Amino acid sequence: MSVNKQVNYLDLFGTTFSLVFFGAKPWQREEIDQRFSKKCSQDPQLQLSFFNAASCPTYLKKASEIIKKEKKTGFKEFLKKNPEFIIYDRKRHDFYYFFDKRGSLNSSVLLAAEGCFYYLGRKLGTIFLHSAGVCLNKHAYLFLAPSGGGKSTLAKLAKKNRLKVLSEELLLVKQKHGGFYAYKFPSLLPQKGPLIKGLFFLKKGHTLKIQKISLIKSLAKAFGLGTYLLSAAPGRDLPLNRKHILNFLEKMFSCVKPYELVFRKSDNVFRVIGENSNEENKYFLKK
Repeated sequence: MSVNKQVNYLDLFGTTFSLVFFGAKPWQREEIDQRFSKKCSQDPQLQLSFFNAASCPTYLKKASEIIKKEKKTGFKEFLKKNPEFIIYDRKRHDFYYFFDKRGSLNSSVLLAAEGCFYYLGRKLGTIFLHSAGVCLNKHAYLFLAPSGGGKSTLAKLAKKNRLKVLSEELLLVKQKHGGFYAYKFPSLLPQKGPLIKGLFFLKKGHTLKIQKISLIKSLAKAFGLGTYLLSAAPGRDLPLNRKHILNFLEKMFSCVKPYELVFRKSDNVFRVIGENSNEENKYFLKK
């Protein structure tokens, strides 16, 4: 059975993808061309393949074989529970995205790209980080905390101060050119991720304080906040992912020294940070 094929390209977080759409698609060819480029300035680093499960029986059979190798459940049962899903072919390092109903083109591409950053975060030099991100003086300042720890509060304070908020909850952090850069996620818009200049662990309190925190304590606090989004990864991948996250955080904290930020909702945190930072990323409060 011959299957129609269309190829487009996407640059996402400094990584170039080729997007290959197979078979009868719920998205119109014109819609795809409007969203994604038809030309590529450099060789793509990764390929994402999209299949309509109803019209690509050949590839469904291949998907079934891959799932069996991963010791998953039977393919038909898996498909019923997962009308939209990603398969990673370890041997070829290809990502296959299957769907059997119409969905948002953007969300489908983002979901497939998420799979790439999950499995190949080490190769791409990326991690996802539970953090609010704010731009100040053209640099990124990250505020790390678990859910309910104050990230949204800091983002609201930033907006009141007319500062650009990268994210209130989740960022993709990429290591490149000897530094670390923050990107808004999810987003398919072209981004120039700002260089990260400040890292703060949030703590709600009664007095505004910026205080030192040791590398060991920083790693312990941040490890649970550095994450991959996919929950259905093979269990044997987890130790490797944890090692990558830990190594990534250690390099980042060696490059950008982290601090603990104690604050109240009424504090003008960003004025203090802007006035009391120097080239070595050290922070202090004026007496």
